Amino acid sequence: MTNDKKFDLICSCLDHAIKENDDKLPLETQRGTKINLVKRENGNYKIVFNTEKKTYEAITKDNLYKFLFEGWRGNETLGREDGRITLFETIHQYIQSHCDITIELKKQPLLKLTPLNQILYGPPGTGKTYNTITKALAIIDGTVSTDRKEAKAKFEEYRKSGQIEFITFHQSYGYEEFVEGIRAIPVGEEGNEDGNEMIYAVKDGIFKKMSKKSLENYTKKSNPVLNKKKFALHAKTLNIQAEMIEDDANTYRVLKGSKIRKGQAPSFDNYNYIELKNKVLKQAKLREETEFYILEEDYVFQSMSAASSVILGRQSNGYNDWKEIASENNLFGKIDSDQEKRNYILIIDEINRGNISKIFGELITLIEPSKRIGADEAIRLRLPYSNEEFGVPQNLYIIGTMNTADRSIALMDTALRRRFHFEEMMPDLEALNDKTPEGIDLKKILTKINQRIEYLYDRDHTIGHAYFIDVRSKEDLDDVMRNKIFPLLQEYFYDDWEKIRMVLGDGFIDKIEVKSDIFDDEKFIYSIKKSFDYTKLQS
Repeated sequence: MTNDKKFDLICSCLDHAIKENDDKLPLETQRGTKINLVKRENGNYKIVFNTEKKTYEAITKDNLYKFLFEGWRGNETLGREDGRITLFETIHQYIQSHCDITIELKKQPLLKLTPLNQILYGPPGTGKTYNTITKALAIIDGTVSTDRKEAKAKFEEYRKSGQIEFITFHQSYGYEEFVEGIRAIPVGEEGNEDGNEMIYAVKDGIFKKMSKKSLENYTKKSNPVLNKKKFALHAKTLNIQAEMIEDDANTYRVLKGSKIRKGQAPSFDNYNYIELKNKVLKQAKLREETEFYILEEDYVFQSMSAASSVILGRQSNGYNDWKEIASENNLFGKIDSDQEKRNYILIIDEINRGNISKIFGELITLIEPSKRIGADEAIRLRLPYSNEEFGVPQNLYIIGTMNTADRSIALMDTALRRRFHFEEMMPDLEALNDKTPEGIDLKKILTKINQRIEYLYDRDHTIGHAYFIDVRSKEDLDDVMRNKIFPLLQEYFYDDWEKIRMVLGDGFIDKIEVKSDIFDDEKFIYSIKKSFDYTKLQS
């Protein structure tokens, strides 16, 4: 029996038990807390606490499914101390003892949970970008090949298929490239194939495209729970036709091409639908005809009756006017219950080089785990250019990299910082074990350099191991020191050569006193030696 089939039986068992107990199934947690399991109008569940204060916890079917079958142990919306995992475990105990189905929970430590939004931060050369490949593959496949070539080949495969996107922020990068914006479309290009002149249209940015793609997969995977239906409305006397999909108990999506009557019957005013109609006319993308409007994009109503009342211009209870024409299976094709749930990854390299607050816009709220589509407190917002309802699904992961030598995380605003999980990546000296080209101990050299930088500057400006990882000879090492380390130190210390000399020592810089009558104090000229001596750096 497939997990989806088991879950259907579990929900039937819980629904029956709730109904048999006057809509409140009494349960008791391992800690002895008395609670009630209640069915919500949208098909999900909630835990109502037996306390004077009326509080409850939402239990979505999606999360219950993941808890029972996918080793889900909560996400960032669940703190370790809030006890909601205990509530899920209590439901599991009831299922085991009353539903005649055995489910062995896959215990997954909370520490191993992968955050939806994470930033790898640290000094330059510490492998942040390098590790994004490993992390992206771990999120998608669960495992990563130890062979780097195989891992990169797999990464490229996912990138070409659109499951992974890699972008780099820079100072000119904006909301219009990331989310959506108005762009010029020359003749012959997509969106203006048959035009005679350049047009301007709203185009999706990289993040919106990724969200749509991941939402499509997420929605299909969730369809068995949502149980979609399609309806049609035909009012011949009014010449009104419309189609609608019931996405869930609170989402009735009237499809593009449907008509909305301009006129209205007296009952329309009596039931105060005029306010709702005005809202639709303001928000929806419409084309106006003589007797009706035509939707140019799908529009979401919160009830079936509201949709048909606005469309017909008269009071409607919904059920008499909408006729079901397709259920989930024949509407969307046969849903493959074993269809793979995919995770999508957006990698943003150098995330702190862009104006993050400006680029993300309203996404600052939407990327929050508790606000993602499918979460307890999921929300959608209307985008400013397209006027579309937009939300971010739970299977879209954001991985950013941040060079602390450019900008410290302390300078990021609090609203942004609290929505990301920050993982520090410092120089990995162990990666240089056994790296001794021509007897020069690279680990000791980097250790000494970083100790001095940290003393003179700070730990955010230390030097990463990646600079030395490919060194095979003294010639290679000289090249790295002369062409990479020296310029980096010049930038760090603003060409203060005395400090650079303090970091590297006498083996790299000549310091010659200027003998002159011009200056009262001692003055020196610094120059980089033609040949480097690493002896003191290894001591």
